[in-house]
Amino acid sequence: MDCGQSTVDKETSPLLFLLSLVRIRAIRGRYKEIMEQKSKDFLIDQIQLILSEKRTSLSVFRTGIAVLSLPLSVLTILIATSRFYNIFQILSLFIPLLALCVGLVVLGIYLILKSTRNIKRYDTMIKKLRQQDSMLKEIVE
Repeated sequence: MDCGQSTVDKETSPLLFLLSLVRIRAIRGRYKEIMEQKSKDFLIDQIQLILSEKRTSLSVFRTGIAVLSLPLSVLTILIATSRFYNIFQILSLFIPLLALCVGLVVLGIYLILKSTRNIKRYDTMIKKLRQQDSMLKEIVE
């Protein structure tokens, strides 16, 4: 029985070998296509991640503007109603209020500057990725 199987294996062995070579070449070609697609998908995922971080920085920027506008509104109300009170009579309330307003102004400016710096950094990262791939040049402007 072993003699019969070995003669069949010897006869079909070159055919199986050629079929396996064809299969390996097909797999290699498909592998290259898959890897190219994965690299493009990876680049698009990177762009999406950077854009989501940029949206977060824009949200921080918006929050900084809101925090900056609050003390300006309070001071506007204080100036508009200044004829109804004497500043020296409410000095114990006025000084902490001004300190709070200064703190909010500093916080607002910090948030705006930090988010502006991050937005610029994300824009340069997107620009670098866009230069790497011609497909991204068409998608991302």
